Amino acid sequence: MLEVLQTDERSVREITDAVDVSQSAVSQHLKVLREAGVVRSRAVGTRRLYRVEVDGLVAVRAWVDSFWGDALDAFVDHARSEQARKKLR
Repeated sequence: MLEVLQTDERSVREITDAVDVSQSAVSQHLKVLREAGVVRSRAVGTRRLYRVEVDGLVAVRAWVDSFWGDALDAFVDHARSEQARKKLR
């Protein structure tokens, strides 16, 4: 869905047409993404148009990137322990 919304805002119907998911499922996903601050919607008549919320994606990226620090620290610890173990042989 985020790829569909990457270039322009779209209605639920347009999103549903672009993905292999039911309209109900699209609406549920959009609700979760909106509550997470990843997409924003605006009313135009009886339709709601959705678009990516860049600030929300920045926050998600920062959260995902935070795992790299932990993973790299664990890798360094493992490499050092392997190096120490080899020296003991």
